[in-house]
Amino acid sequence: MCQGYGYSDECLFPLQLFLILLRMSLQKTTEDRMNNEKKLTRSLNDRMLAGVCAGLADYLGMDPTVIRLIFVLLFFVSGPGVLLAYLIMMIIVPEEPKVQA
Repeated sequence: MCQGYGYSDECLFPLQLFLILLRMSLQKTTEDRMNNEKKLTRSLNDRMLAGVCAGLADYLGMDPTVIRLIFVLLFFVSGPGVLLAYLIMMIIVPEEPKVQA
């Protein structure tokens, strides 16, 4: 376990995993982001619970699975604060507009 103020490899593993997944998942270039105006919305199509992680992933240009893994890892590392943040985002962030076919 991670005890005291010293950092061991087992303490840094979640952070290293997060950074590796973050680097691998970035799909869009900075130029693409500057050309597209984005709004943070909850996804209607790629949702597991409320679409928060999928909407956040779409906004950041990442894979939704990576965002979900980050939420789960942060829950186990930092505690229920992440769950509270998810619930607040579920209430505050609007759903994406429905497209008529």
